[in-house]
Amino acid sequence: MKERGKTPDQSSMPESRHIRVVNHYPWTGLPFTVLLPRIIEISRAWGLRRLAADVTGLGAPLCASLKQSMGHRIVSFVFTTSSKSALGYELLAAAGTGRLSLYARDASAECDEAWRELESAQADYKPNRTLNFYVAPGARPRRLPDVVGAHRRGRGQV
Repeated sequence: MKERGKTPDQSSMPESRHIRVVNHYPWTGLPFTVLLPRIIEISRAWGLRRLAADVTGLGAPLCASLKQSMGHRIVSFVFTTSSKSALGYELLAAAGTGRLSLYARDASAECDEAWRELESAQADYKPNRTLNFYVAPGARPRRLPDVVGAHRRGRGQV
């Protein structure tokens, strides 16, 4: 929903809201039968009140199964050019105003890969006010300032 007087590059998120990334999981290519129990286990362990699930394309069956297991805590999200752009602008706004923090770097392969991708990320800003984030093949990472918090802790709040 567009707020009156706001453009897509202005965050609709309240200024006081801080985004803390406390963990991430690299699940590219894992089968549905592996993902479903892992997602349920992790969301219970973290005590999540809500979990946003992608219902675009192949995400729809996984989301439907999660809703059967977790009920109202699952929030369906459809990725479109517009919705991805809105999320991207909010993320950029949080990073630009110091309201974004990531867990402390550790020696894990997934952390190293995540930082490599963050430092190599590029964005194309389109005339229709959408944007496209991507990591180009062979992109050279640039050193980003650490936006870190405590080492991988959180309360599972959304």
